[in-house]
Amino acid sequence: MRVLCFTPTGMRALAEMGRVFPGPWYSIGFTAHGPLRWTHLALEIFSQSAGHGIPVTINGEPMAGVTGPVTLAGAVAVGNAEILASIVVNQLLEPGRPVIYNLGLAHAFDMRHATAVTGGPENALFAEASAAMGRFYNLPSASWVSTEAVYEDEQAALEKAIGFQAHAAAGVSLVWGMGQLESEKTMSLAQLVIDDEIIAYLDRCRRGFQVTDEEIAFDLIREVGIAGSYLETDHTFQHFRAQLFEPRVLNRRQREDCPAPLHAAAAQRAAAILSADTEGKITPEQSAELRRIEGHYRERILG
Repeated sequence: MRVLCFTPTGMRALAEMGRVFPGPWYSIGFTAHGPLRWTHLALEIFSQSAGHGIPVTINGEPMAGVTGPVTLAGAVAVGNAEILASIVVNQLLEPGRPVIYNLGLAHAFDMRHATAVTGGPENALFAEASAAMGRFYNLPSASWVSTEAVYEDEQAALEKAIGFQAHAAAGVSLVWGMGQLESEKTMSLAQLVIDDEIIAYLDRCRRGFQVTDEEIAFDLIREVGIAGSYLETDHTFQHFRAQLFEPRVLNRRQREDCPAPLHAAAAQRAAAILSADTEGKITPEQSAELRRIEGHYRERILG
């Protein structure tokens, strides 16, 4: 789980909370506010989180045309320098600390609307650069997939589907942005369901198919012969679930039997998942300890 932390005191509380649950269950991250600059706050977060083995995502986030050159290669050069500087700092604070190379947070600046673009083709190219540079330094890479769309609409589907495909093709180690809309400012449970469907669709494409005797089914083809049917065969029954993608919210019915539009069907599925997931996830003792830590550090913050 990637958590956000904005104060050194909050980071100390988070490190203490991390011990309530066994195993490595969360990471942190911070972004260079450049060009070529790490703030005192970022360095304090790195310092307070060091020594606990907490993985840290180090984000170079140049905005092409504003905090980095408008040429993508120049923006990549700036972001790479920022990331390498922070890797050095983190390794000095905690030798061997797990780090994730994240140039995929880089933006382009929309010169017409003065917005930071998260769902454009440039973002896919930055993700590709992040994956390539991560491999060059032998580090896992990260990037995001977002969209400027405000609603769960055709724009969101276009930008996110192409974004996920570009990230998968580039080999980005850690892809995030599931459910995001409106340049990260909005989280939508319906979009989360749609994004999950996109990922499953792409996963089936990338899995491809095997060419074996069993899959070619030459004897079966001879047996069924000309103008026969494969629907009733054991071979179809044994293989159809592994071979055929079965969507959960995409429509495959006829027009007269078409269910709700995609965004509505996705919202219904999200509500059904939440209503079915009622089992508690933490024990009363764990909850009490988390509240104790929260109260302790709140008092220190408020004085």
